[in-house]
Amino acid sequence: MRLDKWLWAARFFKTRSQAADAAEGGKVKLNGAFAKPAKELKPGDRLHIRAEVEAWEVEVLGFNAQRRPAAEARLLYRETPESVKKRAEAELAFKILLQMD
Repeated sequence: MRLDKWLWAARFFKTRSQAADAAEGGKVKLNGAFAKPAKELKPGDRLHIRAEVEAWEVEVLGFNAQRRPAAEARLLYRETPESVKKRAEAELAFKILLQMD
């Protein structure tokens, strides 16, 4: 499956066009290297994805040609423990920053 289609089906981006733009703009790395939107994915591939203020590091587990509900989309990947920790720390820092205002 194409990278942009998978990113859309896995719900990292709202549209396939946004997913393609992110890949073209260097916001997606496949196995450590920048990837074009048409790059074919396979199970076990690792992706580093940046969208707006969030970043994820995930392992591709499966494919779905259709965009399904979020609960089903989460079955397409496994987020690394390091990524979960970094996102939690960033969320906490953001909450603390908001409280300071």
